[in-house]
Amino acid sequence: MIENTKVIEYMTASIRAVAASFPIIGSLAAGWSEYKNIKQAEHIDEILIEFAKKITQIEESLDKEFLRSDEMKNLIEQAVNKGKDEIAQEKRRYYSEFLKNSATKELSLDNEKEMILETISKLSVAQIKLMEEATEIINSGKSNITKENEETWPYFQLHTDYLTTGDTVSDENIAIAIVDYMLAVGVLEMPIHRGRLISYETRSITLSNLGWRVINYLK
Repeated sequence: MIENTKVIEYMTASIRAVAASFPIIGSLAAGWSEYKNIKQAEHIDEILIEFAKKITQIEESLDKEFLRSDEMKNLIEQAVNKGKDEIAQEKRRYYSEFLKNSATKELSLDNEKEMILETISKLSVAQIKLMEEATEIINSGKSNITKENEETWPYFQLHTDYLTTGDTVSDENIAIAIVDYMLAVGVLEMPIHRGRLISYETRSITLSNLGWRVINYLK
């Protein structure tokens, strides 16, 4: 902690020294700080207003006792802290959706909401949309789903058009990198994760248990 404090003090002193030498940098820094505070307040208001609208639409499904609990207050605080600096409006709406579903009778007893929120914060809008598409594909029973055996979830073949509009090698590499990231976060899995070998080139994937739970909070 002492080391961190020294680093922060050193950085602050350096910034002041630079600002003193170049006054325009100091002006820009002050202006940015003010703008950032305004945008943060707007983002927080937006998340809370969307949350309020959503819960009025599902009143019968709400766990009103949980809604008044300290746990819910803590969740709201964490969600707005994550959302206040979020540039993408759609991502901020996902935070509102998370809060709404957290207060439902279906999910209010789940004691791992913070883990779900943390996972959501690590995903981009495009990655969440990929998960939503995967959910639709898996639930629809389309022909590209194959069941490995009676106890495993269906897997589907990943095609780059889930993630990109092009067909170049670069696009494919980007798509694979995105999926690798989602595998690392834990929202997707490949059959090897359940003890079965698979050709890496095949790229058969599905939502993991964590992935399904994240979607359940965002539906």
